[in-house]
Amino acid sequence: MTTAAGDHWRAQLEGWAIPREILDQAEASPWHLPPGCFALSANPPTPTTTDRCLQVLDGGTVLDVGIGGGRASLHLGASTVIGVDARPAMLDRAVEEASRTGAHLMPVLGEWPDVADQAPHADVVVCSHVAYNVQQIEAFLTALHEHATRRVVLEVDASHPMTRTRPAWRTFWGIDRPIGPSWEDLAQVLRDLGIKPLS
Repeated sequence: MTTAAGDHWRAQLEGWAIPREILDQAEASPWHLPPGCFALSANPPTPTTTDRCLQVLDGGTVLDVGIGGGRASLHLGASTVIGVDARPAMLDRAVEEASRTGAHLMPVLGEWPDVADQAPHADVVVCSHVAYNVQQIEAFLTALHEHATRRVVLEVDASHPMTRTRPAWRTFWGIDRPIGPSWEDLAQVLRDLGIKPLS
């Protein structure tokens, strides 16, 4: 299913594409951080996300989509954390962090929602700082919603994290970058899908 809000979301994300002549000069991908940046010691959990999860979780199961280093899930005391990530190195980081914290982790390698059928349903589905990387946002959100038996906790910045670099793009490359998407755009996609978001 596609929506008008989803089309607007995709158009804004497409505006962040880096021109090939600039990308060819890069020494490394500007879109991927090293797995070490996601160590739990350097990424404490967000209190609001933690609170929203624990309101409905009492030792149950958590599905963490885009688990990274596990900052959104491994500290919740869940009986099992199902961790999904598309990058093998990131999933290895999650396994390492789980062994350190004593959390029981079931790793699932692949892109969400392509691997949704490999992930069990969970009491809480948490997805932290992933949405701004997702073009096909309707299918992504729908699969999150369908996998949660109690709640989906979706954490995003107020706006696309690259918006703060807009002045630099204008100064160094003469390129105007988008001002979105934003959390309001994401909320509208949810409403168009018939899902009522709670802030």
